[in-house]
Amino acid sequence: MKKILFLMPLMAISLLVNCGGKDNPTYSIGVSAFGCSTEGLKENYTRDEEANLKFIAQDNFFLPQEIKVKINDTILTKDVDYQYVVDEDYLNADFKIKVTDNVEVTISAYDITTPLTFTSNKDNATLSVHHTCIHKFDAPTNLKYIHKDSSGQEKSTGSLSITDTEDAEKTIEIEKSINKGDTIQLFGDNPYGFNKMGTSSSELSVTSFVTGSSDDFSVSGNIMSLISETNFVKLDSLPGPGCFGALFYPFNFEQIELSDVCNITDASLLYLPYASSLSYAFLFSGCATLKKAPIVLPAMDLYFATYAGIFNRCSSLEDVPELPAIKLDDFCYFAMFNDCTSIKKAPNNLPAKKIGLETYGTMFSGCTALTTPPRISALEGNYDCCAHMFEGCTSLYVTKNPDSAQLFFTCPKSNFGVESMFDQCPGDFTSSDPQPGDMCYYKVQA
Repeated sequence: MKKILFLMPLMAISLLVNCGGKDNPTYSIGVSAFGCSTEGLKENYTRDEEANLKFIAQDNFFLPQEIKVKINDTILTKDVDYQYVVDEDYLNADFKIKVTDNVEVTISAYDITTPLTFTSNKDNATLSVHHTCIHKFDAPTNLKYIHKDSSGQEKSTGSLSITDTEDAEKTIEIEKSINKGDTIQLFGDNPYGFNKMGTSSSELSVTSFVTGSSDDFSVSGNIMSLISETNFVKLDSLPGPGCFGALFYPFNFEQIELSDVCNITDASLLYLPYASSLSYAFLFSGCATLKKAPIVLPAMDLYFATYAGIFNRCSSLEDVPELPAIKLDDFCYFAMFNDCTSIKKAPNNLPAKKIGLETYGTMFSGCTALTTPPRISALEGNYDCCAHMFEGCTSLYVTKNPDSAQLFFTCPKSNFGVESMFDQCPGDFTSSDPQPGDMCYYKVQA
């Protein structure tokens, strides 16, 4: 069974070590966390015996962000280290502790049951949802919202539906004014997708009454709640291509000019589970206020242009997602961070061994603040697979000299598209392309 990473609103589970009798005390570390098990723990330990706490994700429902171990009032914290293998994922806490009579383990995790949620960061903000679809008579379309105040109390609800018995283009619109700390949760039954790139056209725009504001909304939760109101947690695929394409894109395709500004600043807890062709293409493109991307983009198998331009021109973006996918297709990361001028550190790793046409093309082009590139593991590529990947990254120093530098890319000896890969980057490849066998190092300049 294919495993996917899940990251949602924070929850914590505490697990206590159980003590034996006074004369011959033994201790056991019991773990009963939701969707999580341990490996290598035995039933009983004696005092000061070493225990290795290694946690394993199960059934696609659980993935900790960090694990805290408290021993005699001393707290040890470790971020979870994820290791990705074909069709499986492992998480390793690797705490080696000496068992005492006062040990507490806390797992910080995420819950995937929260629907797509918008939280206002200021008063008098407006959430507008504009959904135009080609209705199919066998699949009614609806949108539902729940408005809660900052204390979690429900303020209002609403639902709009299209239930015509013949195919027709229909529009649903929701507009709500909310205050700081309020949330809007969105649900829907849209079995043909909720998109601008498939059989329907949708625009989900987050704007403020305050013109030019840059700190209006955070978005979190499971985006699949737009596809199924009641069954979104159990969905295991997307309805089709372009399902959420350009959903927050502040661009009017018909007028070819900028329209409403998308004032989302934090998407770190947004869950985008599955992939299809163009499924998240240009999702946040042009959102100049976005500072935090989702912590991870969890789909392991990608398709044509899955994330193409997803953060294109997000000029305030600083926190980027991890990219664990190992099966990539043409254009799937094309222009992904193009002109994101605030990014200093790229995702840690690009683990795929084989990449296709323009898979990494212009991926970081114009990221003028970038100093730390990802580790590129590709051994086999296609025409232009890495063309212009770091073009214009004027803060990224790339060299062939390993002294005081970190290796991040070895150019494969087979046909591999690296045209202008480091064009305008300071260092050894300012005006030339890496050659087969070249080992490329980066060095963060003082």
